[in-house]
Amino acid sequence: ISDMIQQQGRRLVVNINDLRKDKPSRALSLMKNSSKEIISFQRALKELVEQLDSEFGRDKDFYIGFEGSFGSKHVTPRSLSARNLNNLICVEGIVTKCSLVRPKVTKSVHYCPATKKSMERMYTDLTSLEAYPSSGAYPVKDEEGNPLETEYGKCTYQNHQTITLQEMPEKAPAGQLPGVSTLSAITTSLTSVNRATEYR
Repeated sequence: ISDMIQQQGRRLVVNINDLRKDKPSRALSLMKNSSKEIISFQRALKELVEQLDSEFGRDKDFYIGFEGSFGSKHVTPRSLSARNLNNLICVEGIVTKCSLVRPKVTKSVHYCPATKKSMERMYTDLTSLEAYPSSGAYPVKDEEGNPLETEYGKCTYQNHQTITLQEMPEKAPAGQLPGVSTLSAITTSLTSVNRATEYR
Protein backbone atom coordinates (compact mmCIF):
# COMPACT_ATOMS: atom_id res chain seq x y z
CA ILE A 1 0.00 0.00 0.00
CA SER A 2 2.91 2.34 0.78
CA ASP A 3 4.36 1.66 -2.70
CA MET A 4 0.98 2.44 -4.29
CA ILE A 5 0.83 5.78 -2.43
CA GLN A 6 4.43 6.66 -3.40
CA GLN A 7 3.65 5.93 -7.07
CA GLN A 8 0.40 7.98 -6.80
CA GLY A 9 -1.50 4.85 -7.90
CA ARG A 10 -5.15 4.09 -7.21
CA ARG A 11 -5.16 0.31 -7.70
CA LEU A 12 -3.79 -2.31 -5.33
CA VAL A 13 -3.15 -5.71 -6.93
CA VAL A 14 -3.72 -8.62 -4.53
CA ASN A 15 -2.44 -12.14 -5.17
CA ILE A 16 -5.28 -14.62 -4.61
CA ASN A 17 -2.76 -17.36 -3.75
CA ASP A 18 -1.51 -15.31 -0.77
CA LEU A 19 -5.10 -14.69 0.33
CA ARG A 20 -5.82 -18.45 0.13
CA LYS A 21 -2.84 -19.18 2.42
CA ASP A 22 -3.75 -16.59 5.07
CA LYS A 23 -7.58 -16.59 4.91
CA PRO A 24 -8.96 -19.54 2.90
CA SER A 25 -12.61 -18.87 3.83
CA ARG A 26 -12.30 -15.22 2.72
CA ALA A 27 -10.71 -16.29 -0.59
CA LEU A 28 -13.60 -18.72 -1.23
CA SER A 29 -16.15 -16.03 -0.40
CA LEU A 30 -14.35 -13.64 -2.78
CA MET A 31 -14.58 -16.13 -5.65
CA LYS A 32 -18.27 -16.95 -5.05
CA ASN A 33 -19.67 -13.56 -3.94
CA SER A 34 -17.26 -11.09 -5.48
CA SER A 35 -19.33 -7.89 -5.53
CA LYS A 36 -19.85 -7.73 -1.73
CA GLU A 37 -16.26 -8.74 -1.02
CA ILE A 38 -14.73 -6.27 -3.49
CA ILE A 39 -16.84 -3.39 -2.09
CA SER A 40 -15.65 -4.24 1.46
CA PHE A 41 -12.05 -4.59 0.23
CA GLN A 42 -12.13 -1.21 -1.53
CA ARG A 43 -13.68 0.57 1.47
CA ALA A 44 -11.01 -0.90 3.77
CA LEU A 45 -8.28 0.14 1.31
CA LYS A 46 -9.61 3.72 1.20
CA GLU A 47 -9.70 3.92 5.03
CA LEU A 48 -6.13 2.59 5.24
CA VAL A 49 -4.85 5.05 2.60
CA GLU A 50 -6.54 7.95 4.43
CA GLN A 51 -4.83 6.87 7.67
CA LEU A 52 -1.41 6.63 5.99
CA ASP A 53 -1.71 9.77 3.84
CA SER A 54 -4.85 11.84 4.43
CA GLU A 55 -3.93 14.38 1.72
CA PHE A 56 -3.55 11.70 -1.00
CA GLY A 57 -6.60 9.70 0.10
CA ARG A 58 -9.05 12.61 0.17
CA ASP A 59 -11.78 12.67 -2.54
CA LYS A 60 -10.33 9.68 -4.42
CA ASP A 61 -11.64 6.21 -5.13
CA PHE A 62 -9.28 3.27 -4.78
CA TYR A 63 -9.61 -0.06 -6.53
CA ILE A 64 -8.54 -3.66 -6.02
CA GLY A 65 -7.08 -5.85 -8.77
CA PHE A 66 -6.44 -9.59 -8.55
CA GLU A 67 -3.77 -11.91 -9.87
CA GLY A 68 -2.79 -15.52 -9.24
CA SER A 69 -4.50 -18.85 -9.81
CA PHE A 70 -8.22 -18.62 -10.52
CA GLY A 71 -8.66 -22.40 -10.98
CA SER A 72 -12.05 -23.23 -12.54
CA LYS A 73 -12.81 -19.48 -12.66
CA HIS A 74 -10.17 -18.98 -15.38
CA VAL A 75 -12.34 -18.83 -18.52
CA THR A 76 -12.23 -17.93 -22.20
CA PRO A 77 -14.84 -15.91 -24.14
CA ARG A 78 -16.31 -19.27 -25.29
CA SER A 79 -16.78 -20.65 -21.75
CA LEU A 80 -18.04 -17.34 -20.29
CA SER A 81 -21.63 -18.00 -19.22
CA ALA A 82 -24.42 -16.87 -16.86
CA ARG A 83 -23.30 -19.34 -14.16
CA ASN A 84 -20.33 -17.01 -13.59
CA LEU A 85 -22.57 -14.10 -12.53
CA ASN A 86 -21.37 -12.50 -9.26
CA ASN A 87 -18.23 -14.68 -9.33
CA LEU A 88 -14.69 -13.35 -9.58
CA ILE A 89 -13.34 -14.68 -12.87
CA CYS A 90 -10.32 -14.27 -15.12
CA VAL A 91 -11.20 -14.03 -18.83
CA GLU A 92 -8.29 -14.61 -21.17
CA GLY A 93 -8.35 -13.54 -24.80
CA ILE A 94 -7.23 -11.16 -27.54
CA VAL A 95 -8.77 -7.69 -27.91
CA THR A 96 -10.03 -7.47 -31.50
CA LYS A 97 -12.12 -4.31 -31.20
CA CYS A 98 -12.29 -1.50 -28.67
CA SER A 99 -14.23 1.72 -28.35
CA LEU A 100 -12.80 5.10 -27.49
CA VAL A 101 -12.43 5.87 -23.79
CA ARG A 102 -15.47 7.95 -22.84
CA PRO A 103 -16.20 9.71 -19.55
CA LYS A 104 -19.28 8.58 -17.65
CA VAL A 105 -20.70 10.87 -14.96
CA THR A 106 -20.89 9.20 -11.51
CA LYS A 107 -21.62 12.32 -9.43
CA SER A 108 -22.94 15.70 -10.53
CA VAL A 109 -22.91 18.88 -8.42
CA HIS A 110 -25.45 21.63 -9.08
CA TYR A 111 -25.75 25.18 -7.74
CA CYS A 112 -28.98 27.15 -7.52
CA PRO A 113 -28.33 30.95 -7.77
CA ALA A 114 -31.86 31.76 -6.49
CA THR A 115 -31.56 29.82 -3.21
CA LYS A 116 -27.70 29.89 -3.01
CA LYS A 117 -27.73 26.14 -2.26
CA SER A 118 -25.77 23.28 -3.80
CA MET A 119 -26.99 19.75 -4.43
CA GLU A 120 -25.34 16.49 -5.47
CA ARG A 121 -26.71 13.60 -7.47
CA MET A 122 -25.09 10.14 -7.75
CA TYR A 123 -25.51 7.91 -10.82
CA THR A 124 -25.15 4.13 -11.13
CA ASP A 125 -25.77 1.59 -13.86
CA LEU A 126 -25.30 -2.15 -14.43
CA THR A 127 -21.49 -1.78 -14.45
CA SER A 128 -21.45 -0.35 -10.89
CA LEU A 129 -20.52 -2.61 -7.99
CA GLU A 130 -22.64 -0.54 -5.59
CA ALA A 131 -25.89 -0.43 -7.52
CA TYR A 132 -28.40 1.73 -5.69
CA PRO A 133 -31.52 3.21 -7.28
CA SER A 134 -30.71 6.36 -9.21
CA SER A 135 -32.54 8.42 -11.78
CA GLY A 136 -30.95 8.72 -15.18
CA ALA A 137 -32.46 12.20 -15.60
CA TYR A 138 -29.94 15.03 -15.31
CA PRO A 139 -31.40 17.76 -13.05
CA VAL A 140 -31.93 21.22 -14.59
CA LYS A 141 -34.37 22.55 -11.95
CA ASP A 142 -34.78 22.07 -8.19
CA GLU A 143 -38.03 21.05 -6.42
CA GLU A 144 -39.30 24.65 -6.49
CA GLY A 145 -38.64 25.07 -10.23
CA ASN A 146 -35.52 27.27 -9.86
CA PRO A 147 -32.90 26.73 -12.59
CA LEU A 148 -29.71 24.86 -11.60
CA GLU A 149 -26.18 25.46 -12.85
CA THR A 150 -23.85 22.44 -13.13
CA GLU A 151 -20.49 22.88 -11.43
CA TYR A 152 -18.41 20.79 -13.86
CA GLY A 153 -15.18 21.11 -11.86
CA LYS A 154 -16.82 19.41 -8.85
CA CYS A 155 -18.48 16.60 -10.82
CA THR A 156 -16.92 13.12 -10.80
CA TYR A 157 -16.41 11.12 -13.99
CA GLN A 158 -15.24 7.58 -14.65
CA ASN A 159 -13.51 6.45 -17.83
CA HIS A 160 -15.52 3.79 -19.62
CA GLN A 161 -14.66 1.57 -22.58
CA THR A 162 -16.27 -1.35 -24.43
CA ILE A 163 -13.99 -4.10 -25.70
CA THR A 164 -14.50 -7.19 -27.84
CA LEU A 165 -12.45 -10.11 -26.55
CA GLN A 166 -11.78 -13.11 -28.80
CA GLU A 167 -10.66 -16.55 -27.73
CA MET A 168 -7.07 -17.26 -28.70
CA PRO A 169 -7.04 -19.35 -31.93
CA GLU A 170 -4.67 -21.94 -30.43
CA LYS A 171 -7.13 -22.55 -27.57
CA ALA A 172 -10.24 -22.91 -29.77
CA PRO A 173 -11.51 -26.49 -30.38
CA ALA A 174 -10.31 -27.99 -33.68
CA GLY A 175 -12.49 -27.00 -36.62
CA GLN A 176 -14.33 -24.22 -34.76
CA LEU A 177 -14.01 -20.45 -34.98
CA PRO A 178 -12.74 -18.70 -31.82
CA GLY A 179 -15.46 -17.59 -29.37
CA VAL A 180 -16.09 -13.84 -28.94
CA SER A 181 -17.49 -11.75 -26.03
CA THR A 182 -18.16 -8.02 -25.72
CA LEU A 183 -17.23 -6.61 -22.32
CA SER A 184 -17.76 -3.27 -20.66
CA ALA A 185 -14.66 -2.05 -18.84
CA ILE A 186 -13.91 0.75 -16.43
CA THR A 187 -10.52 1.91 -17.62
CA THR A 188 -9.07 2.32 -14.14
CA SER A 189 -9.02 -1.48 -14.22
CA LEU A 190 -7.53 -1.71 -17.70
CA THR A 191 -4.97 0.87 -18.72
CA SER A 192 -6.28 2.07 -22.06
CA VAL A 193 -6.80 -1.08 -24.09
CA ASN A 194 -5.17 -1.57 -27.48
CA ARG A 195 -6.35 -3.84 -30.28
CA ALA A 196 -4.72 -7.21 -31.02
CA THR A 197 -3.28 -7.43 -27.51
CA GLU A 198 -3.62 -10.42 -25.23
CA TYR A 199 -5.37 -9.64 -21.94
CA ARG A 200 -6.23 -11.51 -18.76
